[in-house]
Amino acid sequence: MGKTNRKNKTRIQRYNSNMKNRAKMKAYGKLFNHNVYAQGEFVFVYAFILALCLGMAVYFFHKGIIVTDENTKEMTVTIEKMKIKETDGNIESVKIWDLTTEKSFELSGWYFNKEAFVEDISEGDTLSVRLYGKEAVELKKDGTSYIIFDDVNEFRGSFASVYWIFLVFAGIWAVYIAVSWYVMYNAEKFPRLVRIFVKPSYLNKEKIYGKKGR
Repeated sequence: MGKTNRKNKTRIQRYNSNMKNRAKMKAYGKLFNHNVYAQGEFVFVYAFILALCLGMAVYFFHKGIIVTDENTKEMTVTIEKMKIKETDGNIESVKIWDLTTEKSFELSGWYFNKEAFVEDISEGDTLSVRLYGKEAVELKKDGTSYIIFDDVNEFRGSFASVYWIFLVFAGIWAVYIAVSWYVMYNAEKFPRLVRIFVKPSYLNKEKIYGKKGR
């Protein structure tokens, strides 16, 4: 009876040990060949930073597109209503509504002569507007310009360098992902190098360095 209990106890211990090892290997995950713990954290950081860089690159690429006669349209706007947004007495933007189309346009940007516009223009006035999408890139009345086409392009051109910065960083980050994944997946071949990419507490030391670790 005693021998049977000892055998059962040994089997239970062996089973529990196997289950712990399986859970441990599952925690280390297949993505990095069971060498690194919490692989989901690495995937999240990899994807988040790459998506952020690409998203910013796309945003600044769009903001940096030079406007021309071909990609803009000119229209006449009769102001039905005008709303001025101010902060601490400074004009930030002006929103106008067109009487004919009932569309609204928000006018802003350093190239927009806000003070002169607010002083000269009132409801009922007719303006000549050139639009790029919903953005006014030229605005004038009777020869007086409040948004100048060339100033807008100068402003948009400043975004080109920012676009390239984010795009280059995204490329560098993609290379970093590839190199770090390769090193972590083959951590047994690169036991010292892997510590550059992963904190020691995240490493499966038993598998990489042997039972004694390093």
